Amino acid sequence: MSDVRIEVEAHAGYRGDERPRRFVVEGEPVTVIEILRMWVEEDQESRGRKRSFLVKGNDGFLYSIYYDLELLAWYLRSRE
Repeated sequence: MSDVRIEVEAHAGYRGDERPRRFVVEGEPVTVIEILRMWVEEDQESRGRKRSFLVKGNDGFLYSIYYDLELLAWYLRSRE
């Protein structure tokens, strides 16, 4: 699966960092039950940064999603 742009409802914490709460995949809403892992990726050439999350959805799947800090958009990387 190539990365797919998705709509995400996020919560900004006290430092302003956004954490996903809900998102839509193939027309179906998914509520984030748990954030299992968070990390920041930086491309060495372009210096582009992504805030990545591994989350558990209310549908039982694990999702790898990220927020592209340059494009200001959310993307789905994978669903397991």
